[in-house]
Amino acid sequence: SRGRMIMTDMTGNKFVLFSLAVVLLFTIPTWCDQKSFDCKMRQLAMDFARKIQPMRTKEQFQQLADALNGAKEAQHCNVTIGNHKFATSRIGAFAVPQSGSMFYVDAAKGSDSNSGTQAAPFKTLEMGVASAKKAGPGSTVILRKGVYYLDSTVDLTSKDSSGISLQSFNGEEACISGGKAITPKWMPHNVTGANIYVADLSQDNMTSVLGLRVNGKRAIRARFPNSDPEFGFGSSMKAKSWTPPTLPSQPDKEVNPDMPFRNSSGSFQKYQLGIGGPCKYFMPPAGYWCGSHTGGGGAATYKVPSGMIADKSVLPNSPYKDAVGAIIQTWRPSHWASWMFEVGEYDPDSGKFMFSKGGFQGARGNSKGAEFYIENVFEELDSPNEWFYDTKSKMLYFWYNGTGAPPKDTVFEITNLKTLFNVTGTQQNPIRNISFKGVMFKDTAYTYMDPHGMPSGGDWALQRMGALFFEGTENVMVDSCVFESLDGNAVMISGYNRDLTIQNSEFVWIGDTAIGSWGYTTGAGVDGMGPDGTDGNQPRFNKIINNFVHELGIWEKQSSFYFQAKSCQNLLMGNIFFNGPRAGVNFNDGFGGGSNLTENLLLNTCRESGDHGPFNSWDRQVFVTKVRDGHTPSPEKAYDHISGNFMIANYNSQEAIDNDDGSNYYMTHGNFFVYSGNGMKNDFGGHDNHHFNNVYAFIGHGFRIVGQLKGHEDYFYNNTVVMNGDGDYGNPTCKGDGKTVVHDNKIYTPSGKVTECGMSLKDWQAKGNDPGTTAAMTPDDMVIIDAARHVLGLTG
Repeated sequence: SRGRMIMTDMTGNKFVLFSLAVVLLFTIPTWCDQKSFDCKMRQLAMDFARKIQPMRTKEQFQQLADALNGAKEAQHCNVTIGNHKFATSRIGAFAVPQSGSMFYVDAAKGSDSNSGTQAAPFKTLEMGVASAKKAGPGSTVILRKGVYYLDSTVDLTSKDSSGISLQSFNGEEACISGGKAITPKWMPHNVTGANIYVADLSQDNMTSVLGLRVNGKRAIRARFPNSDPEFGFGSSMKAKSWTPPTLPSQPDKEVNPDMPFRNSSGSFQKYQLGIGGPCKYFMPPAGYWCGSHTGGGGAATYKVPSGMIADKSVLPNSPYKDAVGAIIQTWRPSHWASWMFEVGEYDPDSGKFMFSKGGFQGARGNSKGAEFYIENVFEELDSPNEWFYDTKSKMLYFWYNGTGAPPKDTVFEITNLKTLFNVTGTQQNPIRNISFKGVMFKDTAYTYMDPHGMPSGGDWALQRMGALFFEGTENVMVDSCVFESLDGNAVMISGYNRDLTIQNSEFVWIGDTAIGSWGYTTGAGVDGMGPDGTDGNQPRFNKIINNFVHELGIWEKQSSFYFQAKSCQNLLMGNIFFNGPRAGVNFNDGFGGGSNLTENLLLNTCRESGDHGPFNSWDRQVFVTKVRDGHTPSPEKAYDHISGNFMIANYNSQEAIDNDDGSNYYMTHGNFFVYSGNGMKNDFGGHDNHHFNNVYAFIGHGFRIVGQLKGHEDYFYNNTVVMNGDGDYGNPTCKGDGKTVVHDNKIYTPSGKVTECGMSLKDWQAKGNDPGTTAAMTPDDMVIIDAARHVLGLTG
């Protein structure tokens, strides 16, 4: 049987401890063909999904099955969703409250001159919210079925909005849109050999059009090469050359104090920050990667190219009449992030593009780009479902994918707002008890050209904004909502937030990251930055539970289901994530610790990038918090726990758990990890990472780590490891101070032969090392599956 206990660590933080109490007896081991194992494993993933999220619809389970069956390495599997009681809607149904003031809104039948009752509803959401503010705490805005287009962001503040709830009426599909409906009067433009129509939008007062929806679906801004961005980057094209960086090579000011000092490793011991210089276009204009004391893999001061050359040999539809305002979307070399540059100058004779801004969408710079595509150029309007908006003439061009002009009942919407709700208080005067229940959020505009910041020492840069923005809150609830076709981040949890919960919701077709959690620190002379995190102005004690997240990173490829930086003591439990370009969950630093990632299903990550896995972390930057023991300021963090998860490290994943540069104090236990190179990994000074009671199926090695200081050793014990080949099952520190603690593992290889520290396992154990570890031939498929079922609690 499988034990599940709620434990408390030395810091007072609670975590879930999973233990594999059953003894697995492999009698006559037989060779397991990985191909035959693969389909059984994928069906197990579906069983696990039904366990952690039984409330999903039949369509949602089928989407997961399609992701499991459609992965590039899947062996013609036929994962089925089974027969059980499915939910009938992906939006939650909530009863009308029995107390408090209630204001009904009906976009189709209401009027803002009404009283807001069920019989006489308002027409606009804004009127409903304004009335709820006047009525005070305990008020509820109830939305009937329909689309609610917002003219401007709805602001909820601690001054007038605490205690307000917003919900749909009994599960009706109420959609809050950041779009603007338009009624173009289409005229033929080029209908010979094409089907392009044009409409004059000068009366719509649109200075720009950042996105177009046609019958609720993304249309494609004119681009080359032609491709639908919802299906990936869509280009292997490379520029002839890249123009060297013009940003300053060094910061205007360096912050690298002697204290605080972290002495648990020989790496990343002091806080490091560069101000100005190469960071001049970030917000704030400072960051770890803009200093001269960076460390870790490929460490270098931030820089990006200032332009590129791509003539007709690269872009066959060039030279362009006017490429100013075009967007160059390009991969950073090694596919660690994608960059977007706006063209400020263009020479049609040489094909030289000079950039006016951009390249701040990732914190790790480079003097060159990699593969790229160009968009927002009229000459590239050459494929069905593409569009182009001429900002000078105010003319919208659209290639209708059909015969003749678009039908009159076609719904056209322009993405308009970037933030739908701004829920903002302060740490001293927080906004409390706001809830969003059973509503849909759609069609915000992209934000990838808006200012980005470097949150901490990880590789990420991102914009501190989202369709829902929370700062200075307590007890916020987002329950059973749908976030769909948002072109920026869906949710941003910024600064002080306590006990915020996002649960039972779906995030799909998101442009950037689904949920970002990003705090503030002090002590560097730059707002929100510095080594001191003791004031608590960070997201803490928040819960991300039972969400169904898929198809994200349409634009920014350095994106995840969940991201946190300068944020701690959070719970991620029971979530399902699949189909993303990079890691599923990213911890950009080790700030504070005390977070718990438990009972989640993560797969089909790193589909467009590399050097990551379903979970990725860094800890290059030193921060001081009181989290470790609850009261003493310390640069050492509390343990983060990763437990009870099912992770498939497929596509380009390097590990299921990529504890990268400096990552430390992780307890990883009771998980089922499938595929990839290694089980446990740390590098560049990583330490105090413990892997125990895990099952690893078809990996390269049990662990690949670096040496540690005495008292900060890594631990690897009570794990079941099925390796792809024979040889070393790990690379422990074999002697002296900091010797890796390894014992009681079950290792399986094709021949049953295992080595450790340059000798056979038997000889190594004869010297008094690695007690209790056994080696045997790869067992039958179902033996591995049964071990996984036990560790995931799928027995009985």
